[in-house]
Amino acid sequence: MTVKEIYEKLLKAKRPFEFFGAVTTEEELKKEFRRYAKLIHPDMVPEKDKYIAGESFGILDKLYETGLDELAQG
Repeated sequence: MTVKEIYEKLLKAKRPFEFFGAVTTEEELKKEFRRYAKLIHPDMVPEKDKYIAGESFGILDKLYETGLDELAQG
């Protein structure tokens, strides 16, 4: 999956679980977050993709934090 494809998928997600899938524990959510973070981290992508990677990483981080909150609330 390319940075652009991940970015588009992130933009379509209204809730964390629309992006991360049906995770039920913090550990599963963290595992999925890290999997995507490795693919889109601005330090890990070619120069031409750095801007979109930075935007993607910000959205990914917000979805992750929201997912943690939703898991904590049940």
